[in-house]
Amino acid sequence: MNGMAECVRNASSCKGLVLTTVKVSYSRKQQLQAEIRQLNQTLSIKQTDITQLNKDNSRLVTELSAAQKSLLHVESALESSENQRSSLKEEVLLLTEKLRISQINEVDAKEVSEALRAEHDRLNIENQAFKIQIVKLESVVEVKNELINQMMPSETQINSPERGHNKKEV
Repeated sequence: MNGMAECVRNASSCKGLVLTTVKVSYSRKQQLQAEIRQLNQTLSIKQTDITQLNKDNSRLVTELSAAQKSLLHVESALESSENQRSSLKEEVLLLTEKLRISQINEVDAKEVSEALRAEHDRLNIENQAFKIQIVKLESVVEVKNELINQMMPSETQINSPERGHNKKEV
């Protein structure tokens, strides 16, 4: 206020002070306007950067969502593959055990078959021996019947077994 009171007392010095104050104010105003323009340009650039970052974030969120869906799909496929692999592994183990049992049974069947073949061969040989013995016995019986027939009178003769009679009827 002292400056204003003095201005009133001394009008000429006041005029210079007002002009200086106006010049300083005008210059400061221009400086402030330049700073405001600069700040507005910086603000505009920052807003453009923020807009671009928002777009990038939106794109990245979309990509992340797609990647998560893809990951879920891959994890599901992996789990399915693991389950299938586990199932196939169990099936392989089961089939391996069945094969082992089948091979054991095959060996047992071969042993039984060989034993049965050997028994069959033995029985065939025995059967042949019995047939030979039967033929020999039939020959002996026939010879004995002929001897008996020669010794006995003709009324009581014994027929040979080939004719189907044991005694001749009178």
